[in-house]
Amino acid sequence: MKLKMELEIPDGVVDTCTAAELIRSVKEQTALKLYSDQRVTTGEAAEMLGLTRIQFLEFLRRTGL
Repeated sequence: MKLKMELEIPDGVVDTCTAAELIRSVKEQTALKLYSDQRVTTGEAAEMLGLTRIQFLEFLRRTGL
């Protein structure tokens, strides 16, 4: 399932580089929330982020989950 969302941000707050970082952060936080709520597996969360399952487990370790 693909979910699209729109987020209003004041003009001048985000440049192209920051926009990419913001999008990545939103994806990461979404995957972490779904995983911590036991709505997705580590494999599914990893896929959401374009990571391997092992890379996602390392990401979890770095974030303290």
